[in-house]
Amino acid sequence: MNNELFDRANERYRLRDYRGALMTFTECLQDTTAPLAPGEMGLLYHQIGNCLVKLKNPGEAIQAYSQATADTAYGAMGTVECNLGMAYASLRDYQNAIRYFEQSVADEANPTPYKSYMGMGNALMKLGKSAEAGVAFREAALDEANPDPTKALLNLGVCFMALNRPADAVASYESAMQFDMLSSTRNKLQASLGQAYVACGQMEKAVHAFEEAIADKTYFLSDSASVDYQRAVAAVAQGTSEQNQATQVLQLADMSGLDVAADGTSVYDMEVYEGEAAEPFYYDEPY
Repeated sequence: MNNELFDRANERYRLRDYRGALMTFTECLQDTTAPLAPGEMGLLYHQIGNCLVKLKNPGEAIQAYSQATADTAYGAMGTVECNLGMAYASLRDYQNAIRYFEQSVADEANPTPYKSYMGMGNALMKLGKSAEAGVAFREAALDEANPDPTKALLNLGVCFMALNRPADAVASYESAMQFDMLSSTRNKLQASLGQAYVACGQMEKAVHAFEEAIADKTYFLSDSASVDYQRAVAAVAQGTSEQNQATQVLQLADMSGLDVAADGTSVYDMEVYEGEAAEPFYYDEPY
């Protein structure tokens, strides 16, 4: 491989000149004066796919990543398969996305399977498979390589709420509270915890959680959370826990989580590969 071209392409990518990086990686791939060693074709197509993602072209990125997987000598196959899953998900092709996420986590050499488990959980939620999504989010939370299990635990709680298991949702949300997180994430988590408490009939705890969520005046409760907050406040004022109304609350609970949109829109737009937004959360970079 022409290492000079490769280094130049990486520098352009670092400077966010993605079109220039794409052209230079492609030039490196096509340079007949510097034949590619085993694994280098996979590496170059991997980087070309990343450039195409940055240029918001998931269709061509899929083609590039697929070429990378054809190079059996390339050592980052699980990472490429994760990116394939994310690219398919950005096109709302969740079945293919799940297929590649599953291949990615099956790769024992994959250093960060939690990223694929998160993507898998999101795609499964989009297909309405809450139980299967919960399993994926749990695996993401348990992965020792995961530096921030908060997102996985919050989404696991969302799955439990969808499965009419609010007590398990409470346990998941409370587990997430032990980790450091952005204030916007903690506020979302407190609001979700509040709704789970309401669904369990624990109105005093619900009021406290909702008030924690809005205390810094930067977070606004969703419509369903606002309804639950008002009901919890009224229940505490009346000295009743409203245990008999807990089941009704589950029909209204905010199921958006941190990665799973509550409406029909795709959370896998191309920002999935960009820097973090406050909410929802996406992966930082194509890998």
